[in-house]
Amino acid sequence: MKTTFGINNPNDYYKKQLLDQFKEFMTEANYNSHRYAIICAMLAYHLREWIWNCNKEEVKNYLESVGIIKKSKMNHDDYVECKFNEYVNEKCPEFRLIHEICNGSKHFYLKKMGL
Repeated sequence: MKTTFGINNPNDYYKKQLLDQFKEFMTEANYNSHRYAIICAMLAYHLREWIWNCNKEEVKNYLESVGIIKKSKMNHDDYVECKFNEYVNEKCPEFRLIHEICNGSKHFYLKKMGL
């Protein structure tokens, strides 16, 4: 059994997680908070995963209808998900920044520049 705290689809996720967190972030007290900004970025990034996992067939059909994937590739979920990610990044270029913030806040590594 999966525990999702009553969040069962992308709409629930958006309303109960992302929107509430965004409203908290946008208050005067929290507007400059890096913590609230990072949490919002992580929630926004993972909304794409909820959309994909809850609506695979609809996403596949849409991507096929607009010529992004061919019918012969519709059973290859990894390929189609990759194409869906590319589509999201194309339609919302800011999503790449959200991805960088999300990953940058959870993975620690030092990049040595010229040393």
